[in-house]
Amino acid sequence: RNPIRVPKTRPDQTFPKAGTPQRLQYLMTRDKRKVEAALRRKGFQADDTHHHRFFHYAADGRATGIRTHTSHSRRHRTLGDDLLNAMARQCRISKADFLQLVDCELTGEAYEQMVTCSPE
Repeated sequence: RNPIRVPKTRPDQTFPKAGTPQRLQYLMTRDKRKVEAALRRKGFQADDTHHHRFFHYAADGRATGIRTHTSHSRRHRTLGDDLLNAMARQCRISKADFLQLVDCELTGEAYEQMVTCSPE
């Protein structure tokens, strides 16, 4: 039998620099409150009337049909990889772009341009 080998980290190995694609693979969870605050800063409107907190995006004051949601529950203080992936799909962008949107590396104007421009 061959035992499963777990790669060891070298002492000289450092954590990837912030903002690089290599760093994103290490940080696959985000704090729910920070994600919600970032969505509000990027132009999403919060709606707390349901059992979930819905976020609707309106471009130039017109509804776009883009929406995502988070839970009100205190049990879900962090959003895992699967939930971040689902939220990215609901926002109609890739997960890498969604993480940049949440981490404030992508502006609200750039996001609007990504979702409103039509492919030619």
